[in-house]
Amino acid sequence: MRWTEVFQNISSLNLNQENKDIIYNLVSEAYEIRDIGSHEINTRKRKVVETNAILVEVISNNFRNLTLKSIGSIFGKHHSSVIHYRKIYEDTLCFELENSKLYHKLHTKCYALMYSFSTETIQGLLSNDLGSLKQVIKDLSIENKSLKNKLESVKLMVSA
Repeated sequence: MRWTEVFQNISSLNLNQENKDIIYNLVSEAYEIRDIGSHEINTRKRKVVETNAILVEVISNNFRNLTLKSIGSIFGKHHSSVIHYRKIYEDTLCFELENSKLYHKLHTKCYALMYSFSTETIQGLLSNDLGSLKQVIKDLSIENKSLKNKLESVKLMVSA
């Protein structure tokens, strides 16, 4: 398996297995998209540094309970490298189309995995389009009512 060292580092994080799996998934996808082989993991190649910076940004934005040290441990880096990765993302990478697309793809995937939302729902939530946001709210309200009705049915069955 490619990237074994990174996966071992993820498994040592103090997170539940579901969150570890999400991070595995994000790293795998990013490294696949950028065609990063296991022999390139600890190099200073531009594509590795940029991909790690994007991953750090996605992970730190979605797993706020992880410390800089924990995030750094995923990549075998010191917490100061994580600070540097975040800075280069904010200063330059977020303005480059290819990097911005990768960030949004990984961020959307992370949301979908964390909250079990469809990709369409996530895109609607992240959209600046008022119509898309209203449709997501409407869909989620319908789903909420349905879940409440199911819960009431279960409560009635248990109390009977």
